[in-house]
Amino acid sequence: MILVNLQLKVKQGLEAEYLEAIDKLLPDTRSFEGCHAVYNGINHTGSGDFEIISKWDSKEQYDKYLDWRKETGVLDDFGRFF
Repeated sequence: MILVNLQLKVKQGLEAEYLEAIDKLLPDTRSFEGCHAVYNGINHTGSGDFEIISKWDSKEQYDKYLDWRKETGVLDDFGRFF
């Protein structure tokens, strides 16, 4: 089992749009094979700082998930937030 902690800095003024977009994606992430949990939250360090913490069966399962997200274009689309 692995934990993944992704720390993000969202551009000023795009925080609400980011939260709306990520909330739409998380159900598919949670249902992806090998995913046990995903949490999205605002980091205590400052405005625009967010964290996504996820728990996976293995690094291989997480890598499959990332490959799938790359294929769907989601990662490219989310680039506008950072």
